[in-house]
Amino acid sequence: MTERHTMYLAGSITGGRKYADLYQRIVEKLKTYGNVLTEHVANPTVEADEDDAGLTDVFIHNRDMDWLYECDVIVAEVTQKSLGVGYEIGRAVALNP
Repeated sequence: MTERHTMYLAGSITGGRKYADLYQRIVEKLKTYGNVLTEHVANPTVEADEDDAGLTDVFIHNRDMDWLYECDVIVAEVTQKSLGVGYEIGRAVALNP
Protein backbone atom coordinates (compact mmCIF):
# COMPACT_ATOMS: atom_id res chain seq x y z
CA MET A 1 0.00 0.00 0.00
CA THR A 2 1.32 3.45 -0.93
CA GLU A 3 1.88 5.95 1.86
CA ARG A 4 -0.50 8.92 1.73
CA HIS A 5 0.90 12.30 2.71
CA THR A 6 -0.57 15.36 4.35
CA MET A 7 0.68 18.32 2.32
CA TYR A 8 0.85 22.08 2.67
CA LEU A 9 1.06 24.13 -0.52
CA ALA A 10 2.46 27.61 0.04
CA GLY A 11 1.62 30.08 -2.72
CA SER A 12 1.14 33.82 -3.00
CA ILE A 13 -2.29 35.13 -2.05
CA THR A 14 -2.03 38.80 -1.15
CA GLY A 15 1.12 39.21 -3.25
CA GLY A 16 -0.76 38.44 -6.45
CA ARG A 17 -3.14 35.88 -7.92
CA LYS A 18 -1.84 35.67 -11.48
CA TYR A 19 -0.46 32.16 -10.85
CA ALA A 20 -3.68 30.69 -9.42
CA ASP A 21 -4.02 28.42 -12.48
CA LEU A 22 -0.52 27.06 -11.84
CA TYR A 23 -1.41 26.50 -8.18
CA GLN A 24 -4.48 24.53 -9.32
CA ARG A 25 -2.34 22.24 -11.48
CA ILE A 26 0.03 21.72 -8.55
CA VAL A 27 -2.87 20.92 -6.21
CA GLU A 28 -4.29 18.37 -8.64
CA LYS A 29 -0.91 16.62 -8.92
CA LEU A 30 -0.31 16.71 -5.16
CA LYS A 31 -3.74 15.19 -4.51
CA THR A 32 -2.54 12.02 -6.24
CA TYR A 33 -0.13 11.61 -3.31
CA GLY A 34 -2.45 12.51 -0.44
CA ASN A 35 -4.39 15.32 1.21
CA VAL A 36 -3.61 18.98 0.42
CA LEU A 37 -4.55 21.05 3.46
CA THR A 38 -4.19 24.38 1.65
CA GLU A 39 -6.14 23.61 -1.50
CA HIS A 40 -7.76 27.06 -1.19
CA VAL A 41 -4.48 28.65 -2.35
CA ALA A 42 -5.48 27.63 -5.89
CA ASN A 43 -8.83 29.43 -5.70
CA PRO A 44 -8.56 32.65 -7.76
CA THR A 45 -11.04 34.41 -5.44
CA VAL A 46 -9.62 33.18 -2.13
CA GLU A 47 -9.02 36.69 -0.74
CA ALA A 48 -12.58 37.84 -1.44
CA ASP A 49 -14.00 34.55 -0.18
CA GLU A 50 -12.10 34.81 3.10
CA ASP A 51 -13.16 38.45 3.48
CA ASP A 52 -16.79 37.53 2.80
CA ALA A 53 -16.56 34.77 5.42
CA GLY A 54 -15.30 37.32 7.95
CA LEU A 55 -11.97 35.58 8.48
CA THR A 56 -9.49 37.83 10.26
CA ASP A 57 -5.76 37.95 9.61
CA VAL A 58 -5.18 36.41 13.05
CA PHE A 59 -7.60 33.55 12.33
CA ILE A 60 -5.99 32.86 8.93
CA HIS A 61 -2.48 32.93 10.41
CA ASN A 62 -3.39 30.56 13.25
CA ARG A 63 -5.27 28.19 10.91
CA ASP A 64 -2.37 28.10 8.48
CA MET A 65 0.17 27.52 11.25
CA ASP A 66 -1.95 24.64 12.59
CA TRP A 67 -1.94 23.12 9.10
CA LEU A 68 1.80 23.66 8.78
CA TYR A 69 2.37 21.75 12.03
CA GLU A 70 0.01 18.99 10.83
CA CYS A 71 1.57 18.38 7.42
CA ASP A 72 4.43 16.02 6.64
CA VAL A 73 5.26 17.65 3.27
CA ILE A 74 5.48 21.32 2.32
CA VAL A 75 5.56 22.47 -1.29
CA ALA A 76 6.27 26.15 -1.92
CA GLU A 77 5.55 27.75 -5.30
CA VAL A 78 7.83 30.80 -5.34
CA THR A 79 7.37 32.28 -8.82
CA GLN A 80 5.45 35.26 -7.38
CA LYS A 81 7.28 37.27 -4.72
CA SER A 82 5.51 36.79 -1.41
CA LEU A 83 6.47 37.63 2.16
CA GLY A 84 3.84 35.17 3.37
CA VAL A 85 5.34 32.25 1.45
CA GLY A 86 8.79 33.16 2.76
CA TYR A 87 7.39 33.24 6.29
CA GLU A 88 5.78 29.81 5.81
CA ILE A 89 9.04 28.36 4.50
CA GLY A 90 10.91 29.80 7.48
CA ARG A 91 8.40 28.35 9.93
CA ALA A 92 8.62 24.95 8.21
CA VAL A 93 12.43 24.98 8.39
CA ALA A 94 12.26 25.89 12.08
CA LEU A 95 10.00 22.88 12.70
CA ASN A 96 12.52 20.50 11.18
CA PRO A 97 16.04 21.83 11.85
